Amino acid sequence: MSTDVKEIIRNAAADFLKIAVSDFVVESVKLEGSMVSRIENDSGSIFSIKSHVTGKELIAKMRSPGYMVKVGRIVNYFEDPFFNEPYERGCNIFGMEKSHYREKYVYSLLQESLQHNCPFYYGSTTIADGCIHFIEKLKINQSNVNLNSVTEFVAQLHSTYLHDYNGARKMCAYLPVKKDHALAKDVVNMLMDNVEALYPDFPKDALYTLRSYIASFETTFDRWSKGERTLCHGDYSVKNMSFENGFKIYDWECTTYRNPEFDIITFLVHYPTLLNEKIVEQFLDLYYEHRKQLGSCPDVAKFKIFLKENLLIFMTTRLNALMSICMRLDMPYMPESIANWIFLYKYLFN
Repeated sequence: MSTDVKEIIRNAAADFLKIAVSDFVVESVKLEGSMVSRIENDSGSIFSIKSHVTGKELIAKMRSPGYMVKVGRIVNYFEDPFFNEPYERGCNIFGMEKSHYREKYVYSLLQESLQHNCPFYYGSTTIADGCIHFIEKLKINQSNVNLNSVTEFVAQLHSTYLHDYNGARKMCAYLPVKKDHALAKDVVNMLMDNVEALYPDFPKDALYTLRSYIASFETTFDRWSKGERTLCHGDYSVKNMSFENGFKIYDWECTTYRNPEFDIITFLVHYPTLLNEKIVEQFLDLYYEHRKQLGSCPDVAKFKIFLKENLLIFMTTRLNALMSICMRLDMPYMPESIANWIFLYKYLFN
């Protein structure tokens, strides 16, 4: 970390907390239980800021477009030079082009009824070609998942911003367009080739479905874009959740305006244990019930159709991170994620 950036962090934090700069210690840190921090620590983008005087502690997160490219290279499991060019070209696809700014707008604009479920936001400051966010330090939980809290919050988020295109745009949310999916075909097909190499037992029918889905991205986009659209967290999984002192959800960088089913699939794929029908049905029942209480209960039959769509969207847009992190990082639940995706495929399609 350069002296200039360190000084920016120290001065901004002192301003947010109203404490003298000399009272702070700034250190590079790994957030306990955070998947992304295992990568970020190498690039020096997460820092702990602790006051000698008050004992207050917060996290500073540096973000920039270059960081996204670096993360992609780090999780390139095959270290294939061919991957770098299409990845750099494609890192602006699927919402990455403004991801480093997104958290600022979500925290500052999220409706008040949802804010108590978010880490306390101290503020954000701009640096050259990027920004630094300052938020409450959380202990991330990998166990003791409270499904009622998880479903209650996401149902409220989806209901609050249902068909609110302007609200999503104000938050700098990624707004999917057909062109993104068409441009992504080359890199996604390469990732499908890696599935066959890494998982020879991956179901052939599922792989065929995925390849067919990629080949007709333009048609499938028209199909799923006609469903409900709302503000989605975009990375709604236990690696971004804390259940201590009430439910908290952080890391809003992947926020997107799309089908609410995308958040549901993301959570279930990254469930911290192997899925079974009981877990899936309990989750969906709770989600439906919370949506019903909020007066926005989706049509169950249509919802299951769009669960299928978003299961395929998830695998074709998140596969590189999914399989590479499964193979390279020792995370408590990640090895189950491929198996959970396969379970959901069989559950929804058979």
